Amino acid sequence: MNKVCLCIQLHLPAILRQYRFFEVNKNDYYYDDCVTDSQVDQFYKDIFVPFFDLVTKLSTRAKSKIKLGISVSGITLKLFKKYRPEALVTLDTLHQKGLIEFLSVSWSNSLVAFNDSSLLKEQLLLHDQFIQHFFGTTPKVFMAGRHTLSAQSLSVIGEVGKKAVVRFGTEPDKDCDYYTTPGCPEMWFADQKLSRLVEKQELALLSEKNNSRPEKLLKQIREHAQSTPVFIEYNLAQLGEPFLLNRSYFWQTLLTELGADSQAGFVLPSEFVGLSRNSSGNGNNERRVSGKKGKNLWLKNDLQKEAFSKLVLLNEMVKACDCETLVRDWEYLQDKEYLFYMNDRFFEDEFASQHFNPYQSPYLAFINYMNILSDLENRLLNRIRKNEFEQHQLYSINFPSN
Repeated sequence: MNKVCLCIQLHLPAILRQYRFFEVNKNDYYYDDCVTDSQVDQFYKDIFVPFFDLVTKLSTRAKSKIKLGISVSGITLKLFKKYRPEALVTLDTLHQKGLIEFLSVSWSNSLVAFNDSSLLKEQLLLHDQFIQHFFGTTPKVFMAGRHTLSAQSLSVIGEVGKKAVVRFGTEPDKDCDYYTTPGCPEMWFADQKLSRLVEKQELALLSEKNNSRPEKLLKQIREHAQSTPVFIEYNLAQLGEPFLLNRSYFWQTLLTELGADSQAGFVLPSEFVGLSRNSSGNGNNERRVSGKKGKNLWLKNDLQKEAFSKLVLLNEMVKACDCETLVRDWEYLQDKEYLFYMNDRFFEDEFASQHFNPYQSPYLAFINYMNILSDLENRLLNRIRKNEFEQHQLYSINFPSN
């Protein structure tokens, strides 16, 4: 049996405060620090600590050491540093023990970056700097998630030193956009079916009074791993439920069973790529890659598309701006989580109860976000005009008219 690579995604956005239309051009602070502090603290105590304590405990018992890939955005690292620096210590300790390996992701959890290769490069290099600063290492494997990757984006990912790209899905889609080119990092696929099954079965266990063993999930993982290594992606921060008895039991059973399996066991992302290269069941540079289905969570409805169009416009304006404060705001505001809050599925009671959203409806999320983006646009425009005026004045001094 081949190995299993389990990737844990950690992302916490900076919560935006209620920003009304009449505040545009009058107030340029967009964040609700109290709510953000509360959310980070709650996630740390209710989910982060119990989960990684369990990983540490089980790693000393399992015959095969438990290993995890960790996908953590730069925004999350900054929020941890500000509100819960203990989380950084925990991750560093796990890394020093060889239990985790960090994956490369966009610093801002950005969707716009996949629309602009120069921004993507900036995001990846900035994320590398943060990982190096906090943990003394540089990620070698890029986690693309569900995002569309153009040939140019793949080239940029390889240019910044990434050896492989892992994308969500079981295989390339039939409606493909392009063929990858030689010299680009290798493309591998996280198992979409199993990744969703992990989330669905955990949700089912949360509603049960008894501690059912995840036998179905274990069986399917083992069956898939017979022919090829299995890469499973799981968003630890996605579910708002605390890490209580049923949830703890689910993960304890899953990690223990796979970790103790003499024929299976866990591998780090870089090890997964090496194993996959030698198997016949995964991707390579000659296979077609597409992501047309990958934006449904963030660009499905008109509200999301309009907000994204504004982000694309702002991205071009930021390139002409030299103000650090504006650039810092832009790094936070391009987080695709704000687009996720506009998803129509939040009108469904079940979906809304399972996913955090600080807004009562997608429409309110859109209005608040667009007010903030409008203010940022005006600030950028004023700064650009100021720079142009100063350049004109400098030109007039150096080259006075006769």
